[in-house]
Amino acid sequence: MKLEQLVDEESLVQLFLSPNNLLGSKVYFYKEIDSTNLEAQRLIKTDMERKLQGALLIALKQHKGKGTKGTSWFSPKGMSLYTSAILYPLDEFKSKDLCDLTIKIGNEIVVLVKDFCDDSMGVEIKPPNDILIRGKKVIGILCESSTLKDKVNYIIIGLGINLFKPEIPIPKELENKIGFLSDYLKDGAGIIDLYKEIVLGLGKIIK
Repeated sequence: MKLEQLVDEESLVQLFLSPNNLLGSKVYFYKEIDSTNLEAQRLIKTDMERKLQGALLIALKQHKGKGTKGTSWFSPKGMSLYTSAILYPLDEFKSKDLCDLTIKIGNEIVVLVKDFCDDSMGVEIKPPNDILIRGKKVIGILCESSTLKDKVNYIIIGLGINLFKPEIPIPKELENKIGFLSDYLKDGAGIIDLYKEIVLGLGKIIK
């Protein structure tokens, strides 16, 4: 089944709709966008009352997705869900806590992926921000923030999650470097269920 047949704006809103979820208070869905992290930054600039706490931005395709070192992300339509979460941490969360945030997120994601994956021993973190299965990248993490002295004004957690093999050819230089979660799922495990658990898991790390 194609990714476009599994998700749309209404289904994603329902997926995260719960008063108990820190994330998903508001869901923005895009068929195409430059970058969900860039859009999150634009939204934050207008959010003077911090009403976007826990908002999720989800896209089927990005044009300017990037990694920690500014590297571009191969992101054809139908392969991945690109997701950014907007968080306004409590005052107890200090700028020093940002140092190991990406690793904490990665560790949480690894645990979740292992629960859904046939080859749990093959799931690992490639520091600082990639999740691999059998040496192939399936998830990338990009955390961006704004701080003033020791105070963290906001955090944007961006995830690029490879779900399905794309319909277009994969560049030869990436053939042995990227993987797709659907190839490793246990029998009966749902790919959208795994996506939901990964995203909601972010709320356990930042309060």
